[in-house]
Order: sequence, then C-alpha cells, then structure tokens
Amino acid sequence: MKYFINLAIAVLISGSVSVLVSADSDVAAEINKQNAKYMTAFNEGDVDAVMKLHTKNVRTMMPDQPAAVGHEAVRAAIASETSGPAKLTLHLAATDVHAAGDTAYEKGQWTMLVQPDGAEDITDSGPYLVIWKKVGGEWLIHFDAVFPGQSPPKK
Repeated sequence: MKYFINLAIAVLISGSVSVLVSADSDVAAEINKQNAKYMTAFNEGDVDAVMKLHTKNVRTMMPDQPAAVGHEAVRAAIASETSGPAKLTLHLAATDVHAAGDTAYEKGQWTMLVQPDGAEDITDSGPYLVIWKKVGGEWLIHFDAVFPGQSPPKK
C-alpha cells in the first residue's frame, strides 16, 4: 500500500511540475512575441507602438539616466533615444522567464548596434531584467532595468 501512495504522490508531483514548466513555456512564448513587437517598433522609431507594450505605471532604469516613472516619462526617454542622428538596432534575447499569476519576470541579454552618420558602427550589449504584468489578457512591461554593457569609455 505504501508503494502505491508513494507512486501516487510522485505522479501528482511530476504532473504539477510539468504544468508549471508548461505554464512558464507558454508565458515565455507570449513574452517573446511581445519582445519581437518591441524590437520592430523600437528599430523603426515607432514610439507609439513601443509604448503600447507598457503599463501606464511603468518604471524604467537605464544606464547613465535618471529613472523614468510613469508612461509619459518613459515615452520621453524612448523618444529621446530613438530620435538621435544615429540609426539604432536593438536585439533582445530572453534567457529566463518565470510567471506567477498575472506577473512574470524575464532576464535576458540586449545588444544594440549604433550606426552614426559618418562614423564607425558601435555594438554594445549587456543584461536586462523586466517585470511583466498581464493586463487585459496581454503581457505588458511594468518595470524595465537595463544594465550597462561594455561600451567604449566616454571621451
């Protein structure tokens, strides 16, 4: 009898683990789709489309910039970044996604290609951390922290 109880417990545990893995896999797939939308919009300089992927109470922390709190502050920061004279190409690669209810976190690696007019291209990369909130059935960025990469020293 003890064998059957242990077997039943093992089956229940393994079933629970696969459900959790499946749930995280589903969330990771949804977040990867959101990241694809983000990269396309950012790389095209479409600030409106980028902002549709954020909650209204979003907070961001970017290297060498003050924290941006709220939709309008984040919009201004992204608009400033994407409106410069250099062409920017952002790539995001999620390495870890976990969810609990309507909240998920994503760790990953960002890479930015900066193509200034009349100057040599610069590629930089570093880690990031995003907290996502599910709002109206859609995963939106609620907190975004981008950590410094290995860019050349400022002159």
